[in-house]
Amino acid sequence: MGGSKRRETPSNVIVMCSRFNGAMESETEAQLAAMQFGWKLPAYATPSEEPVYNMNDGRWYRLDDDYRKEVIGEHRSDGDSATPF
Repeated sequence: MGGSKRRETPSNVIVMCSRFNGAMESETEAQLAAMQFGWKLPAYATPSEEPVYNMNDGRWYRLDDDYRKEVIGEHRSDGDSATPF
Protein backbone atom coordinates (compact mmCIF):
# COMPACT_ATOMS: atom_id res chain seq x y z
CA MET A 1 0.00 0.00 0.00
CA GLY A 2 1.71 3.14 -1.13
CA GLY A 3 4.72 1.29 -2.55
CA SER A 4 8.08 2.97 -2.80
CA LYS A 5 11.37 2.34 -4.60
CA ARG A 6 13.04 2.57 -1.16
CA ARG A 7 11.08 -0.55 -0.21
CA GLU A 8 12.64 -2.89 -2.78
CA THR A 9 14.07 -5.20 -0.13
CA PRO A 10 13.67 -8.97 0.39
CA SER A 11 11.58 -8.47 3.54
CA ASN A 12 9.04 -6.48 1.52
CA VAL A 13 8.39 -9.16 -1.12
CA ILE A 14 5.88 -11.98 -0.76
CA VAL A 15 4.83 -14.06 -3.76
CA MET A 16 1.08 -14.49 -4.07
CA CYS A 17 -0.97 -16.20 -6.75
CA SER A 18 -2.19 -13.76 -9.39
CA ARG A 19 -5.85 -14.27 -8.45
CA PHE A 20 -5.38 -13.27 -4.80
CA ASN A 21 -2.93 -10.53 -5.71
CA GLY A 22 -5.67 -8.95 -7.83
CA ALA A 23 -8.25 -9.51 -5.10
CA MET A 24 -6.07 -7.69 -2.57
CA GLU A 25 -6.35 -4.61 -4.77
CA SER A 26 -10.02 -4.85 -5.67
CA GLU A 27 -11.95 -6.67 -2.91
CA THR A 28 -12.36 -5.28 0.59
CA GLU A 29 -12.50 -8.70 2.26
CA ALA A 30 -9.27 -9.84 0.59
CA GLN A 31 -7.55 -6.56 1.44
CA LEU A 32 -8.52 -6.86 5.12
CA ALA A 33 -7.28 -10.47 5.25
CA ALA A 34 -4.02 -9.46 3.57
CA MET A 35 -3.48 -6.73 6.12
CA GLN A 36 -4.37 -9.04 9.04
CA PHE A 37 -1.86 -11.67 7.89
CA GLY A 38 0.95 -9.24 7.05
CA TRP A 39 0.77 -9.77 3.28
CA LYS A 40 -0.08 -6.13 2.63
CA LEU A 41 1.47 -3.37 4.70
CA PRO A 42 0.81 0.35 5.01
CA ALA A 43 3.50 2.64 3.62
CA TYR A 44 4.74 3.62 7.08
CA ALA A 45 5.41 -0.01 8.18
CA THR A 46 8.90 -1.51 8.28
CA PRO A 47 8.56 -4.89 6.51
CA SER A 48 11.36 -6.60 8.44
CA GLU A 49 9.57 -5.78 11.71
CA GLU A 50 6.09 -6.99 10.72
CA PRO A 51 4.87 -10.57 11.29
CA VAL A 52 3.80 -12.54 8.21
CA TYR A 53 1.49 -15.56 8.30
CA ASN A 54 2.19 -18.61 6.11
CA MET A 55 -1.06 -20.45 5.32
CA ASN A 56 0.86 -23.56 4.19
CA ASP A 57 2.34 -24.38 7.59
CA GLY A 58 0.24 -22.28 9.97
CA ARG A 59 3.20 -20.32 11.32
CA TRP A 60 4.00 -16.65 11.73
CA TYR A 61 7.39 -15.46 10.51
CA ARG A 62 9.50 -12.37 10.52
CA LEU A 63 11.33 -11.87 7.23
CA ASP A 64 14.75 -10.24 7.01
CA ASP A 65 16.70 -8.66 4.18
CA ASP A 66 19.14 -11.58 3.94
CA TYR A 67 16.41 -13.87 2.54
CA ARG A 68 15.84 -15.60 5.88
CA LYS A 69 12.72 -16.09 7.96
CA GLU A 70 12.37 -16.58 11.68
CA VAL A 71 9.43 -18.44 13.23
CA ILE A 72 7.75 -16.18 15.78
CA GLY A 73 4.46 -18.00 16.40
CA GLU A 74 2.14 -20.80 15.35
CA HIS A 75 -1.54 -21.20 14.64
CA ARG A 76 -3.42 -22.17 17.76
CA SER A 77 -5.03 -25.60 17.58
CA ASP A 78 -7.97 -24.59 19.82
CA GLY A 79 -9.84 -23.02 16.91
CA ASP A 80 -8.89 -19.42 17.64
CA SER A 81 -7.69 -17.32 14.77
CA ALA A 82 -4.02 -17.29 13.87
CA THR A 83 -2.01 -14.83 15.91
CA PRO A 84 1.69 -14.06 16.24
CA PHE A 85 1.34 -13.50 20.00
